[in-house]
Amino acid sequence: MNVQLEILLAGGDDANIDLIRRAFNKHPGGGSLRVARNAKEMHSLLREHAPDILIVDHNFQDGRVADFLRSQMSLLFPVVVMTTEDEPRINTDALQVGAAKFIPKSPSTLEHMPEIAQDVFVRWKMQGSRIPSGSSH
Repeated sequence: MNVQLEILLAGGDDANIDLIRRAFNKHPGGGSLRVARNAKEMHSLLREHAPDILIVDHNFQDGRVADFLRSQMSLLFPVVVMTTEDEPRINTDALQVGAAKFIPKSPSTLEHMPEIAQDVFVRWKMQGSRIPSGSSH
């Protein structure tokens, strides 16, 4: 089941953003990608139109992604958290407050972001809410 997703990517360095953008451009039906470079831009884009999925860099908002998720008690979309660190505390914090998935920011993972987004979205829709899944792709 491939769904044309509207994705909001929040944060990340230019190289990772470009890699993710190329992955979505290569993937048939990969979806449309909007990028927020800072918290103000992300909040503005979220007010304008809720995405199907939010992919957010753990270091976005000075590493306070868990605080952002805590403030969003009833998200209308799943959230994927990316990090360069393989630290269980970060994984646990993000998942406990509502992230659907936690993934490493490796080139091989980012190249598969369209498939990861599809998988997370479909599972989230099937369950009708946030999904607890910390496994990486």
